[in-house]
Amino acid sequence: MLKFIWHASRWAVLPLLIGSLLFYNFAPGLKWSYELFHVFLEGSGAVVSFALAAFIISLVSRRRLQVNFIWLSLCFITMGTMDLAHSLLHPGQAFVWLHSTATFFGGLFSAMIWMPISFSKKMLNSTVLFFVIFFTVVFCVISIISPEITTPMLSATREFTGAAIFLNVAGGVLFLISWLYFVLVLSHDNEDDVIYFSNQLFLFFLAGVLFQSSSLWDANWWLWHVLRMFAYSTLVLYFARIYWKDMRELELKDRAKSDFLANMSHELRTPMHGILSYSKMGRNRINRVSSEKLECYFSNIEKSGKRLLLLLNDLLDLSKMESGAMQLEKEQYEFSVILSDCYTELSAKAEELDLTVNIKKHAEPVFVYCDRVRIGQVVINLLSNAIKFAPKGSTIDIDYHINDSEELYLCIADKGRGIAKENIESVFDKFIQDDDKETGTGMGSTGLGLAICKEIVTLHGGKIWAEQGTSDGVGGLFCFTIPVNEAELSRSSRQVG
Repeated sequence: MLKFIWHASRWAVLPLLIGSLLFYNFAPGLKWSYELFHVFLEGSGAVVSFALAAFIISLVSRRRLQVNFIWLSLCFITMGTMDLAHSLLHPGQAFVWLHSTATFFGGLFSAMIWMPISFSKKMLNSTVLFFVIFFTVVFCVISIISPEITTPMLSATREFTGAAIFLNVAGGVLFLISWLYFVLVLSHDNEDDVIYFSNQLFLFFLAGVLFQSSSLWDANWWLWHVLRMFAYSTLVLYFARIYWKDMRELELKDRAKSDFLANMSHELRTPMHGILSYSKMGRNRINRVSSEKLECYFSNIEKSGKRLLLLLNDLLDLSKMESGAMQLEKEQYEFSVILSDCYTELSAKAEELDLTVNIKKHAEPVFVYCDRVRIGQVVINLLSNAIKFAPKGSTIDIDYHINDSEELYLCIADKGRGIAKENIESVFDKFIQDDDKETGTGMGSTGLGLAICKEIVTLHGGKIWAEQGTSDGVGGLFCFTIPVNEAELSRSSRQVG
């Protein structure tokens, strides 16, 4: 935890230490009233705030970020609008008031990230965004036109009043509260998201707290301005990385789409061609060939029809999962029963190839909260894959247990030639198939089985992966983990989403 806290605040602490060292050692009495530079700092910060708000809304809408990140977009909209108005004013009552309220309301919205996700979802609509923008603009206009109705921010000696200090420090503390959300709740989620956002929030916290020890144009005043700009810079770098990563993923998706359509065309055409060819041959030769030959034609038509049906069923399953239309019917089951049913379905093929399937025995029953049919589908796919590649007369080992993370761990290992190194990462993609000519098992596949396995395991809040065997005689390993109880499943599903 201490290591994570350091990673979540180091980009804030280091600039503070370096800035303090420079200002206090080389410019302890600095007073630099350069308004134009201040306009540039606050104005550019406001523009970046609007851009960050738009990025966050886009990423939340695409489920790249959790829905409660919408509060950070409202934080940036509020701060950007108020800081922009603040940057256009000469130092005075409205000048300090708008900056102080920007810090306070920005911190307030950021701290709302602790709100329940169900409530946060209601905030993800254009009406709420319009209301926040409208209210903020009206607030800024009234503050500029009638500064006398606002709380005094400057004393007669041009020092900040207690109210100004309170608004900034309170805003800083609220940013610290939102930082704690990342440290305590999201520390196990996407590390890049957490590190960038948490450092940015901690920088705003330091900037708010430093306000109390500053006065207009002095070293501390410029120091917390620099910290705020550094906070914006960290997220700009983050979103630049996201942008280039997304562009790369779009390029790969376009290529994958083309490959998918090409493979889809081939996979549909092959069994359909078989059906049409053998039916035509049978019709043309019905009076000239033996009944045995006709039976052969019908048998081939049936095989092609079954393959086509298998492909269409796999495509429908995959489509439902990827669109979120598939609903899991989860209950608690003893996993050995699921495993036994799956083995029974494939035992005839294993016996035909003289394969021995060793299933680990447990003294105590292992229970798991899952959709029995879908997890059974995963096990059948993985086991049939092992049978397909295992040499005749060899063994297949199935190990399962509850790991330290309260997850069911299952691993199926065969004695085959293993998985090609270049296919380890892509083996769960659509239509990725290892050549099975060497096995001679005759077990065909659609190239969608492992992709479906990945989707099912992901829907259960788990992970699935392939490994090359490391011990003698072990070929390929396919493993997956899923939470064993409903509470763990709910937590894992939120992290996946």
